Amino acid sequence: MNEHARTLRQLMASEDPVMAPGAFSPIVGRLIAEAGFKACYVTGAGVAGGLYGQPDVGLVTMTELVDAARRTVECSGLPVICDADTGFGGVLNVSRTVRELEAAGVAALHIEDQEFPRRCGFLGGHVLSSKEDMGARLKAALDARRHSETIIIARTEMFGAQSLDETIDRACSYAELGVDLIFCNGVTTVEHAERLARAIPAPQLYNVSTSGLSPHLSEVHLRELGYKLVIYPAQSLFLALRSVQEMLSSLKKDGTLEPWLDRMIDFQEWKRVSGILEADETERRYL
Repeated sequence: MNEHARTLRQLMASEDPVMAPGAFSPIVGRLIAEAGFKACYVTGAGVAGGLYGQPDVGLVTMTELVDAARRTVECSGLPVICDADTGFGGVLNVSRTVRELEAAGVAALHIEDQEFPRRCGFLGGHVLSSKEDMGARLKAALDARRHSETIIIARTEMFGAQSLDETIDRACSYAELGVDLIFCNGVTTVEHAERLARAIPAPQLYNVSTSGLSPHLSEVHLRELGYKLVIYPAQSLFLALRSVQEMLSSLKKDGTLEPWLDRMIDFQEWKRVSGILEADETERRYL
């Protein structure tokens, strides 16, 4: 039984969409849980850039992603939605990816319809696979599940399609295969979001992209449109990078971090967030 997936399904049964901020490292997953969110998202761009310092162009391997996902599940204790790219190869690779992510405790994962090497959804230059090839990936993903609760999401890249009609056609064909959610990535207008919500007869995920191209629809508006899951992929990473850039620039210019000290968590809070206080208590219990 996949308890995290069962919990996420119960959350999505509510009228309110489930909000899942992105975690680029496991400790961010813990902060997401402490802030009161009920789910978090392991972002492909965040793992590539935040953990490995690599561009999000298909360079992160399946085992690297699974390791990041497992650690985020353990650190956050939340249902985790995971970006599984194209499934990392052919249908056999897709099957293994699903099983490895299930074993890592992931509640949901999405497979996309790009050809390999794939590119981050808002970078452009996408080449889409045929509907038939994507259908084979999705069938393999659905059949590979050891637990029926595990949520399989079909992602289609709007920037690689010839038109919005093609995106809708692809999404509808994927929904007919029995996937749990549809993810149309690349929404750039409110009208797109509204038309997709009306035209696709399946529950959908909405991506509040860090690209600046997607409209930041409110939770209320998304609920009215019927979206069930909302991800905020790399905002925490972008904020962290900006803060670190500014701090380092200040240090280089002024030779001191004094102006920054009150913007940081203090050492006691670091010990709490990183689990040191909990580890010390466990040691005392046994020693």
